[in-house]
Amino acid sequence: MNPGSLPPALRQPWIVKAHEEQEMLTQNEIERERYDARFKALCDHATYMKEAGTEGRDEGLDQGIRRGKLDVIRALERLLRRPQTSAEVLNRLPLDDLSKLAADMGELANQG
Repeated sequence: MNPGSLPPALRQPWIVKAHEEQEMLTQNEIERERYDARFKALCDHATYMKEAGTEGRDEGLDQGIRRGKLDVIRALERLLRRPQTSAEVLNRLPLDDLSKLAADMGELANQG
């Protein structure tokens, strides 16, 4: 609101000054709220990106370990002259089961 639009009785210097300060504080509060909202959005985005990177790295590591176990099992099946287990069957097995299968087959290969 423009101080000139105040009724003549309220156009006292101290009222006009108080009105101007109130408008300035209101603008500063709006700017602060905008800043806070933007800062929060940036922090949320940074957190999301960090978590996504960690999650992606962990998934990649797990996939790499799984692929390595599958390669070991395939190599041991060839070494032991066993028929190859289908990829569908192996892919359904949890990583712990793949590790156990590879270890058991490795022991058989070492005995023979």
